[in-house]
Amino acid sequence: MALDGAVKEPLLLLSCLVRQGQIEKALAHALKYIGTDVPEPDQGRLLSELTAALFLAQPVPLKSGDGDPPARADWIAAANAARAVLAALTEEKAADEIEPLLAHIPARSPFGPVRLIGKALLTDDPAKARRLLDGVPAASPFAPLRLAVEAALPGEPADVIGQLGKASAAQRAFALDRLGGGSTSGPSLLARLLDAERGGPGTLFNFLSKQATLPAADIRSACFNLLPQLPDRIIPFEKTFGKLLEAEKARIFALAAETKQDWTRAESSWRVAAQHFVRDGSRDGKLSAGIIYRHLATLALKEPMIEGEDPFTDPVVSYLKKSLDYDPDHLPTVLQLIKLHRDDGNEKDWHALAEDAVRRFPTESVVLMQAIESAAARKSYKKAARFAKKLLAVDPINRLARQRMIELQISYARKQMRAKRPDLAWKELTAAGAWDCADAPNADLRTNRGLVGLRGGLDLEAEAGFREGVDLAGGGAIGWFSAALQDALLTPPRSRPLSLISDELARILRGIPTKADIIAIAALFSAEDVRADQKATSELAWKFCTWLRNATHIVLSIAEFHSVADAIVRGNDFGILHAFAAAGRRREPNEWLWRFYEIVARTKNNPDWMSVGEENDIDEMCRSPAIAQNRHGYSRIDRYLNNAGDDRESRRRARRREADATSGFDLLEDIVTSFMEAISERDVQKLVRSHGRDGGVAALADRLGKLPFGAALPRPLLQMVATTMVAAALDEAPPPF
Repeated sequence: MALDGAVKEPLLLLSCLVRQGQIEKALAHALKYIGTDVPEPDQGRLLSELTAALFLAQPVPLKSGDGDPPARADWIAAANAARAVLAALTEEKAADEIEPLLAHIPARSPFGPVRLIGKALLTDDPAKARRLLDGVPAASPFAPLRLAVEAALPGEPADVIGQLGKASAAQRAFALDRLGGGSTSGPSLLARLLDAERGGPGTLFNFLSKQATLPAADIRSACFNLLPQLPDRIIPFEKTFGKLLEAEKARIFALAAETKQDWTRAESSWRVAAQHFVRDGSRDGKLSAGIIYRHLATLALKEPMIEGEDPFTDPVVSYLKKSLDYDPDHLPTVLQLIKLHRDDGNEKDWHALAEDAVRRFPTESVVLMQAIESAAARKSYKKAARFAKKLLAVDPINRLARQRMIELQISYARKQMRAKRPDLAWKELTAAGAWDCADAPNADLRTNRGLVGLRGGLDLEAEAGFREGVDLAGGGAIGWFSAALQDALLTPPRSRPLSLISDELARILRGIPTKADIIAIAALFSAEDVRADQKATSELAWKFCTWLRNATHIVLSIAEFHSVADAIVRGNDFGILHAFAAAGRRREPNEWLWRFYEIVARTKNNPDWMSVGEENDIDEMCRSPAIAQNRHGYSRIDRYLNNAGDDRESRRRARRREADATSGFDLLEDIVTSFMEAISERDVQKLVRSHGRDGGVAALADRLGKLPFGAALPRPLLQMVATTMVAAALDEAPPPF
């Protein structure tokens, strides 16, 4: 909504208000459009119909004024007539009283559906009623009322039940109320069915299995779907409806085990079901096995008790591979497995699967994009270009593919520039122009071409092209910081920036940044190529931090501050990090993550320097549901605790920790042995049952910390020991550290 109250997409606004339950506010806004000229005729019709439904759903007094245009006055008259009809129907007045009221609703008005629905309710002929209801379009706001009336029309009991099965709770209540005055067979059967449903699955199973008047196939299907809740009824089911397949029985036992959260039995039952389907030998049997293995992979993502078939392989990966063995053409599984291999760093498996996928799905855009990424990771730029050309043949306007190819050629040009071959870099960037779109020119490509031209003296118009790239990147502070980062990545470390860039940055840094500048420039420092070259970009990160000293008064939300904090840490200016964190904590004292950034600032991003109080604060954060649901915040805490930051000091600490890991294994073994003697395996299992796996680890770490030997150990080590003890208590292989 603009400042003057104008709305670009009124239907979208009304949809949002309705979904939020703000019906009265939606109606007030919708009434503004009645009788006015809406730019698009179709939109005007939809607005008028939606306003009609809102008016009947949220009764408010409405009458036309002297200055109202004729279209608005007619709409209001039809609206009040429709309301009178609904009131008469609700009060169950006689048909001869309602008919005159229906005549006051124009058939072509937005309230025409109310006239048709009213006539359908008054007629005694179900066939005629259905013909009248056919006049209410499925896309109409009155379609839900039409469906409720259709469910209320008299007919055979099975037909009535079928209609009710498609209805919502409100529609079902309306239909049953209308059916109360219908035939004796319909309501009595429905009433008994609902009573049986309220009695639970066992009562409902007994009731359904005795219904001889309803279609046998429908009854068998309904009873079969109840069996996962009643696995002990399999024998009575088979006596009534015939033998079940072994695969069907295994499926029932698996679903029953899932209901009880008995994940070990659920996993074994699903595997038995899959094996039965495979032995079937048919294509449908293999497809069913593939579905089961995909379901097991989904369960393994959520439930740590799902172990998989191979103790040395991630169960999610293991089951996805099994799924592809029997259903190799299921593209979502292929893509999910590629992502898992890529995220886990299994490069050999990632590249092999990407190659296989592009052979199997040669015209799928998403697969070709994965093939481009795989080839790029192997520095096989020519192969990546071939895949990109295939992708653009399938999808000529795929901007992501064009952008990726430009990025790859810019990366290769940087390599040539650092090897002091500006001529080859220029050639590469010129070739990259073939991927550029005239209607959406690439800012980085123009900036880099300008930089290579200026530094290599290869283009007399290089500065003009360079300045064009700066403007495309956002101009002002954003554009010049982007250009400075591109220059730093293009030239060897410790090279002086172009005087053109340094002069503009000096001018910008004398001013005060805006909030938009801060967020956009921080996002530039979050780019993958910038993070990967800490040496080249550290000085610019420091300049950014220096500039921020004039901006601590600017209000940033915690979501906006995450990327800003990352840039500040890379600039090693922990004073400015503390200033922003302290200001944020004063504004939002209940937001835990401001306290986290205060700790990062005071310890200079070194978790080993935390005080006991700070460790307790971090522990409390990790146990907080708000932090657990905040993916960005939780990952930052995890990176901090594991020394996995982007600053150079955290990288050095990570390397030292990795070098010391081997010598630490003996100490860890002694610690685990001491703790296992103090806390029994049965106690650990109880903690897992009562708190869940992650909660059990946290609770066990708390208990270990209260022991004499544990009080002197840091929290991360206690967490590591607790994880090992939980794995041992659950009979699992010890986790890798």
